[in-house]
Amino acid sequence: MNGFLLATALVIAFVAGSALSLRPSPRQRQLARLREHAVGSGLRVQWRPGGQDIAYLLPWGLSDAARSRALRFGLERTAGTVWDAGTPAPEIAAALAVFPAAVTVVRAVPEGLQACWNEAGTVTDVELIARALRELASALLHDS
Repeated sequence: MNGFLLATALVIAFVAGSALSLRPSPRQRQLARLREHAVGSGLRVQWRPGGQDIAYLLPWGLSDAARSRALRFGLERTAGTVWDAGTPAPEIAAALAVFPAAVTVVRAVPEGLQACWNEAGTVTDVELIARALRELASALLHDS
C-alpha cells in the first residue's frame, strides 16, 4: 500500500511539474507584451538570423513603395552613444533623437524601415520606436 501511495505521489508530482514548466517565464510574458504592442502600432517583429537583436519593421506604404526602392539608408551605434550619421538633415536628426538608447541599428530594407534592439525595454520604448520610424520614413521619402 505504501508503494502505491508513493508511486501515485510521484506521478502527481511529475504531472504538476510538467504543467508548471509549460507556463511562460516573466521574460517571455514581457516579450509577448512588447511584440503585441508593436503589432498594434503597425510594426512587424522580425528575428534577425545570426544576431541577438530583434528587428522592428515599419512596412512601406503602397504609395511609398516605388520611391523606397532607390532609398539607401543605414546607421549604427553602440547602445547609448550617438549615431554614426555625420551631419544629417534636421528632420532625420530629429527622428533619430526619438529612438531609445537600446536601438543599435536603423536601416532601410526592401520591406520597410528596420530598428534593431535587444527588447530590454518597456512598451514606452516600442511606442518611441514606432514614432521614430514613422518620422524617419517621412523625412527620408520626402528628401528622395
